[in-house]
Amino acid sequence: KRLRTLPQIMEGETKAAIRRGQTKLRTAVANEFRQFGIGRAIFGDRLTGAAMKTIVAREKVKKTGEVYSVGVRVKGVAAIVARGERTKAHTIKPQKFAGNTVATIRAGSGILANRASGFFAIGPVSHPGSQMRRDDFPGRALEKTRGSFAAEVAKVPARVAQVIDRG
Repeated sequence: KRLRTLPQIMEGETKAAIRRGQTKLRTAVANEFRQFGIGRAIFGDRLTGAAMKTIVAREKVKKTGEVYSVGVRVKGVAAIVARGERTKAHTIKPQKFAGNTVATIRAGSGILANRASGFFAIGPVSHPGSQMRRDDFPGRALEKTRGSFAAEVAKVPARVAQVIDRG
């Protein structure tokens, strides 16, 4: 095992604390996105880890002088909604999603169904694209998790002590 100096231990534990806060923020952003509209239609009631990766990604923790910077990046259709952009024309193919809101009726049947809207179609559907209403769900998530970074960083001294005690 490699020996580390106290400043190295403190920096490592501080970065780990910031990443834990970042993970809470990432989960909150994904949950905010799937509360309403297209996010709810695509991802349904439950959010799996794989689905979360299609919505939001963690940025690397960077240190400049004594300041740490960190962020999350909204991706895909979630980014389109966050910025209020227009989706391109595309084909929607029948498949099973996490929330089972849009699903094939029978395996391999080629039937597309949306139980929430009562929409049913045979085979793929051509979507013409649409203007998305801007939704600041990342901002709402940040407000909800604002204290989590400070709470995690406040635990750093105790974690450093544990690392030192373990030797």
